[in-house]
Amino acid sequence: MSDPYTRLYQEQVAAAYRDTRYRGPMDQPDAAVTKTNPLCGDTITLYGRVIVVDDVKKLELRFDGRGCVLSQATASLVCQKACELSYQQVAALEQKDILALIPLALGPSRMQCVLLAYHTLVELLSKLR
Repeated sequence: MSDPYTRLYQEQVAAAYRDTRYRGPMDQPDAAVTKTNPLCGDTITLYGRVIVVDDVKKLELRFDGRGCVLSQATASLVCQKACELSYQQVAALEQKDILALIPLALGPSRMQCVLLAYHTLVELLSKLR
């Protein structure tokens, strides 16, 4: 039997997977990037637009995709996190920051599922500069 924290984290990941706030294409994005995990076929498309809120440059993100719960939940969480941060803070995110969004023990192949959203975000940011 798993410990209560593992169960809690699994429930949080499942909730992020079901969350549709950021799912679906964006009308007139400034840029869009699609990446696929070659190991399993998971796909994520991130749509982004640069906006200014109270003189702070921010990102508005949406995603679409198909794949496992981990890849799709992470994409949702990345969009949510980006909405909370300035553009500069989003640009400073590292792999470890994305992995912290999914606090589960991950093997190498599952880690790639989680990091697919990160790699897609990095490429999107390069197009938005």
